Amino acid sequence: MKSNLLLIFLFSCFCSEAVFAQTPSSENILFVKKGSAGNGSSWTHAMGELAEALTWAGSNWDAEADGPLQIWVTSGRYLPTTNTANRNATFQLVKGVKVYGGFSGVEAVLTERDWAKNVTILSGDIDGNDVAAVITDVDQELKGNNSYTVVNGSGTDITASLDGFIITAGHNPSNGGGIYNDEGSPALVNLTITGNKAMYGGGLYNQGSSPELRHITISNNRAESGYGDGIFNDPDSHPILKNTIISGSWKEEVGSYAITFTDDDITPMLTIIAKPEQQKVYGAEDPVLTYTASGFLPGDNNTIFSGTLSRDIGEDVGSYPIKQGTLSADNYALAFIGSDFTINKSPQEITLVAPEELSLDVGIQALTVSSSSGLPVTIEVDDASVATLSGTDLHLQGPGVVTVTATQEGNQNYEAAAPVSTAIRVVESPKKNVPIRVHKALSPNGDGVNDFLFIDGIENYPENKFIVFDAGGNILADIAGYDNGSHVLFGEQLNDGTYFYYLDVTVDGRRERIKGFFEVKRK
Repeated sequence: MKSNLLLIFLFSCFCSEAVFAQTPSSENILFVKKGSAGNGSSWTHAMGELAEALTWAGSNWDAEADGPLQIWVTSGRYLPTTNTANRNATFQLVKGVKVYGGFSGVEAVLTERDWAKNVTILSGDIDGNDVAAVITDVDQELKGNNSYTVVNGSGTDITASLDGFIITAGHNPSNGGGIYNDEGSPALVNLTITGNKAMYGGGLYNQGSSPELRHITISNNRAESGYGDGIFNDPDSHPILKNTIISGSWKEEVGSYAITFTDDDITPMLTIIAKPEQQKVYGAEDPVLTYTASGFLPGDNNTIFSGTLSRDIGEDVGSYPIKQGTLSADNYALAFIGSDFTINKSPQEITLVAPEELSLDVGIQALTVSSSSGLPVTIEVDDASVATLSGTDLHLQGPGVVTVTATQEGNQNYEAAAPVSTAIRVVESPKKNVPIRVHKALSPNGDGVNDFLFIDGIENYPENKFIVFDAGGNILADIAGYDNGSHVLFGEQLNDGTYFYYLDVTVDGRRERIKGFFEVKRK
């Protein structure tokens, strides 16, 4: 597409931190890589912060004596200070120092960098509470007390340059949120200036300054006075703009324009930001990866895109960088700002199938237990005198109540399952040759129904003894001659719950013992 390439404007449109000794390479290059702590002599020994490199250069570098200095900066988000209260902190450009962003951290020559792919952000969000890493809506996303000005080119000339960055989140109650130039004319190249706010000159403020802007996109900035959302120039400023797009910045009442056109091809740039906190649980299908886009020319919107975002391959729990993938738009270049896609642990459940009651003569009972994840389940019993375990087989040992508990602790991809427990009563069946049946429950609540424990057929065995005990073996009642009349168990002294008994009777002159359990239920 054809557009204005060279615009000569004659108009009014609207830290103090410790710096340690640094060592540029033999080619006069300082290397900066986010998170490093070196002396800047190579990528291996890179410095960690651009602000530190600029401060050192401003105090120690003599371009006239030593020649121009280059600062190479890897992708990442850089702040002008670590002091959240120092709103005066800014990235101060320096004469004779050329700052280049857009490196991955392995390049050997400048031409190997890709500033559109390796997005490098200079942000004023020093208090860390803005809604987005790159601001596209100053009303909704710009929060708190940010740096007054992100980049300051005051006092410089064309020998100072800034190339290959996104400049965002400056907030100045005075002049210049993104870039401020007072008697400074640096070279500004391959920049996106977006999401900055000031009283005058939200994106860029020039006072007695004539910087050269090449391949610049200025959008989504705000001048609260109404003068210079994108650029404000005082009468002594004459910036040169080449391949530069300014949107939302023109005011009819501003004054006169002197514009020179040079015809050439220009490619506008869109800023694509992968939305944060995109995620799924392990084993689920990936959602469609989403993003926000800004910098459209009038009449364009998201319908111009083709293709989709992608992420690094992997299905285990962890974080995977979101990449531009096949996403593209005809007639636009894309500056992509990625995020992380997170795979979280998946929940799981345990299924445990077991009978509520078993006769002791069953001997061995197989239990059914599994997890929804397919991971092995551990089962345990709480009373080995009643039953023990061998694998998933329950070996019955004696009468009583045994609780079986199943657990699954999870692994790198599954959360721990909630434990599942079930109680199993183990009883001895009555002797088949003794026609006696002890009722399973009594309710000693005084209503005349089931107030005492009834034993069918006990009248045929007057020589008997009925012994009641709890799960701990404590004897609670010992009744001789149980007759469902004057010698019975009323149970007023027993709490609601399960109790066990021995019923000793004389059959054909031989003593037989019947074992079992019953419940006390008052409701």
